[in-house]
Amino acid sequence: MRIAELAERTGVPATRLRSYEEEGLLVAVRASHAPDEYEPSAIDHVVTVDNLFDAGLTTRLVRVVLDLDETRASRAVPDCSRATAESLHAQIASIDARIDCLRQSRETVRSYLRQSSHADLVDERSVPAA
Repeated sequence: MRIAELAERTGVPATRLRSYEEEGLLVAVRASHAPDEYEPSAIDHVVTVDNLFDAGLTTRLVRVVLDLDETRASRAVPDCSRATAESLHAQIASIDARIDCLRQSRETVRSYLRQSSHADLVDERSVPAA
């Protein structure tokens, strides 16, 4: 598939996909005198890369996670340096803090809606048990 189709199927703009290519995070199949093509597996790959960036990982850490993923897929034991492991651990703490913040914001919005004339819009099934 071409880049426009990959962009459409993943929801990731083509300019960002080109950026992923420049960073070595996405590889196109190159044929002489033909436009770049992507394997069907590129869809899941792009979604993974995009989610890792959305989670706040740096390009270096995205590359590390992708490399560890490939190692695990080959049934080898994934490994990285202590410094990289510490960076990933710090990233987990950062993600957890953002999750906590989002949960608090969600509850603030729910509380506001419950008190409004639109309380019927609050889906109580999605409220986590305290």
